[in-house]
Amino acid sequence: MYREKVIRAETKALGEGRVQAVVSDESEDRDGDIIRAAGWSLEHFQRHPVLLASHDYRSLRSQIGEWEDMAVRGKRLVGVAHYYIGQGNDEADWGYKLAEKGRAAFSVGFIADDTKERELDGGRRGVEFLKQELLEISHVTVPANRNALQLMAKAQGLHPVVDEIVREELGAAIPDHLDADEFRRLVREEVDELLDERIDDRLALLLRGPIPPHTAPKADEDSAWDAGAELRKAEGRAALRRMHAWVDSDGDPDAKASYKLPHHRASGEVVWRGCAAAMAVLMGGRGGVNIPEGDMVGVHRHIAGHYRQFDREPPEMMNLGELASEALRGLSLEEVLT
Repeated sequence: MYREKVIRAETKALGEGRVQAVVSDESEDRDGDIIRAAGWSLEHFQRHPVLLASHDYRSLRSQIGEWEDMAVRGKRLVGVAHYYIGQGNDEADWGYKLAEKGRAAFSVGFIADDTKERELDGGRRGVEFLKQELLEISHVTVPANRNALQLMAKAQGLHPVVDEIVREELGAAIPDHLDADEFRRLVREEVDELLDERIDDRLALLLRGPIPPHTAPKADEDSAWDAGAELRKAEGRAALRRMHAWVDSDGDPDAKASYKLPHHRASGEVVWRGCAAAMAVLMGGRGGVNIPEGDMVGVHRHIAGHYRQFDREPPEMMNLGELASEALRGLSLEEVLT
């Protein structure tokens, strides 16, 4: 029969995503059971020493690492958990942070040999396991966020070992009962708050540096271009973003000075001569433009998209000769910039 046992782990951070942990010992657990260290069979486990998140076998992302140097040392089962940190799995990163700060609980999944176990005190206390095959070891959930801890502590069915860590972290008595509907409401609020934070983070990325490419109504191809006049007409952040190809991430998004490389009218139409002028400045004309080098490609992609709206092939980066001769149809650079 498959069984799971949770232990409050003794951990020692080793760096580089590695934590030494005691995952089982011979102390009597909360079920009254004892697992004898000498009875551990590790042969099959060593072939696939997975570190899982909460015994979840269905999701590939639940493999958050692997175990190294798993062995019986005295009366304890000890190994080194190597978390796959910095590789795109948030659960692995978070699990390592918890284990590193000593807020980890590990659960061994094993199959016991029924013929090699005996009841303790006639079954009144529990079972003594004398022979058992280790299948996997999981890091079980212990969130560090205080609100999430409160929710966990109030939830029914929390494992006593995890409950102990949660209550210790909170440092205060927590009601043992919470109405199910109230619990769901609090969880929903927690999820909504997390989503809002992620949306805000995403928006922050979109609202800085190169403005993403977009299509817009085209002005007549031979329309005159007066960047200063159009900028004086622009009102508000939306209009400024629509007019330009770059915004200063450290500047005031409502200030005109935070934006560079205009090529739209304030009303929204994209102007061919404005695009050609912005591209020329991007590629060194009039002394170039003072924006981070890492933003150049994104800005070029934006303006190049408008070139294609006018059925023009955009010049490649840093090819100013092609820009002047072909993209501007024989117009001088000074004519375009003015």
